[in-house]
Amino acid sequence: MNTVITAAAPNSSPMMSSKEIAELTGKAHKNVIRDIESMIAEIEKDGSNLSHQAKSTGYTVERDNRGYVKIIHLDHSHTITLITGYDAKQRKKVVDRWLELETMPNSISKPIDRITVLRKAIALHGSALAFNKRQGMDLTQARLKAVATVKEQMGIDLTEELGWQAQPLAVQERTVNATEIGREIGLKNTEVNQLLAEQGFCTGLRDLKGRRVWKPTAKGLKFGRYEDKTKAHSSGTVQPWVWFPSIIEELRPFARTPAQTA
Repeated sequence: MNTVITAAAPNSSPMMSSKEIAELTGKAHKNVIRDIESMIAEIEKDGSNLSHQAKSTGYTVERDNRGYVKIIHLDHSHTITLITGYDAKQRKKVVDRWLELETMPNSISKPIDRITVLRKAIALHGSALAFNKRQGMDLTQARLKAVATVKEQMGIDLTEELGWQAQPLAVQERTVNATEIGREIGLKNTEVNQLLAEQGFCTGLRDLKGRRVWKPTAKGLKFGRYEDKTKAHSSGTVQPWVWFPSIIEELRPFARTPAQTA
C-alpha cells in the first residue's frame, strides 16, 4: 500500500490518497473518487467536478495522459470530512492510518500540539454536525451525536476539553428503553420495537450478522435522543437511542395494560 506525501512545501503535512482510502474501507476506487468529487462540490458550492485545480489547498489531483482524474490526495481535514458518512469500521481504519502517518519520521516537522489536535476535533465536529442535520436530526440531537463522533474517532471529549454542554437542559430528562415501555403497556420489548416501527417512529435494519437494529425515523426523532455514550456492536461502535416517556402515551392506544390512575 503506497501513501503519497505531497511535497508542495519543505515541511508539508501528510496527505492520504483516494486509492489508499479505497483499500482501507473496501470501497471501489471509482466510488471513492465520486464521493470526493461530491464532497468538494458541496464545500466549494460551485458545482466543481475537479475540472480545474482546487480553490482550497486541502487536496491535489493526479490525472492520466487523457486528462481524467487518476488519484486525489486529501489532507487531514478533507479526509475526515469525507469519511464522516462512512460506517464506523471504515472510519476507524482510516483514522488509525492517519495516526500512523502523523507519527512517521519526516511526515511533519514537529509533534502535533494540543491546540492543533483540538482544531482538528472541532473541524470534525462541524462536519459531523452538518451530516447529522442532513439526516433529519434537530440541532440538539445533531450536536449531541457530533460530540460522540469526535470522542469515538479521536478520543477527545469536547465537553471536557472546552466545557461544552453535551445536552441542553431541555433534553436532560428521564429516558426509557423498549423493555421499560413494555412494562407500562403490557408488551414484550420485541413487540414494543415492532409497534414503534408500525407507527412510524423507528425502522428496523440488519447488522453485519443479520441481527435487527432499530433506528429512529424523522417522526421518532422528537420522542427520544441518542445517549451521550457508545457501545460495542457487531456492526461496529454504535450510539444507543433511547425514548422520552412521552412515547408511552403515543403507544397507549395499543396497550394491554390500562393506564394507571391516581
